[in-house]
Amino acid sequence: MAEDERGAGGQRTDEERIEALMIQAAVARGRKDFRKAEALLDAAEALAPNEGRIFDLRGDISVDRDHFDSAVAHYRRAIELDPTLEDTEEKLGMASLGRMQATKLASHGALPDGLTPERIRRRSQIAMLASLVFPGLGHLWLERYDRAAWFGIPTALFLACVGLLQDITSEDITRIGALWTKYALIGAVVILWIVAFVDSSRCATVREDEELF
Repeated sequence: MAEDERGAGGQRTDEERIEALMIQAAVARGRKDFRKAEALLDAAEALAPNEGRIFDLRGDISVDRDHFDSAVAHYRRAIELDPTLEDTEEKLGMASLGRMQATKLASHGALPDGLTPERIRRRSQIAMLASLVFPGLGHLWLERYDRAAWFGIPTALFLACVGLLQDITSEDITRIGALWTKYALIGAVVILWIVAFVDSSRCATVREDEELF
């Protein structure tokens, strides 16, 4: 009887073992068990040191852990070994951008209180959501009281004025000025809302000493 594709005695071939190890590593990565994933990839690399997919997956794990320097090195190695890998060039570009941002933040002392990049992203999301509720709330949550005042006080005043002018119509020409004033105030509130939304995200990631305007 001819031997099956697993080889003599039903043993797995090296290629099959590599595939199994990489699948297990991908599963471990999905479960955030990065240590196990790396150990499985070490075993796969011992069998196939020139397999580009192993380094591609190593790069993915490095990105998950916010280790952008390692990710860039792994993706470059993967492309060097196998230029036909799909999406690896794009992953390399994204990892390079992540590394640049991390370097910029670190150079400006922009990791307050020892926060990790993952926690900083979470701070940014919460701050933006709070700013959607009302301009300045996101900054207040970040304890940026100066910027909270810059956005919150004018918005509250503008909304109060819009309320006072709510019944103004264009029935006669003498009220046209008040009508345009109401629309201008509404526009100013919208602009403040948008700027507060964007600025709250920035304040969650960097510390700035310059004036707001």
